[in-house]
Amino acid sequence: MIKINFNHYQATINELGAQVTSLYDQQNEHEYVWQGNPEYWRYQAPILFPFVGRLKDDEYIYQGKAYQQTQHGFAREKEFTATKPAENKGVFELISDPDTLKVYPFKFKLVVIYSLDEQGLHIEYQVTNTASQETLLFALGAHPGFNVNLENLMICRFE
Repeated sequence: MIKINFNHYQATINELGAQVTSLYDQQNEHEYVWQGNPEYWRYQAPILFPFVGRLKDDEYIYQGKAYQQTQHGFAREKEFTATKPAENKGVFELISDPDTLKVYPFKFKLVVIYSLDEQGLHIEYQVTNTASQETLLFALGAHPGFNVNLENLMICRFE
């Protein structure tokens, strides 16, 4: 786990999936990120790459070859490398490897940059094609879960 700080904000990012597991406001004593409960949903804020959503039968065909891919791709289950640590910034890299190439036949580098400032948490994604001779096909998404105070939530009914 990597922690970054700025003033009263503290963010915690897990190298597994480069997933934000906590965004805590010390001034207001509030946790913004869902803390996870495997009974309902085991993630907090997974990165969806190289697919967003589910493929029919968890399979796709590229250049005549069939590949298996689970819902939302593999990034959320891969170990990212933390680089360039700073007090208010964390940089995480995922680079294609023999395991990713078995299910996704493209060479890539995915960089996720988290930074904190007076406005809160900022997230930047960079996808690089490391095999320039072919087009890199991908989708990228975020799936954050937020911690919401249901006692103060206005309930709407549609009839």
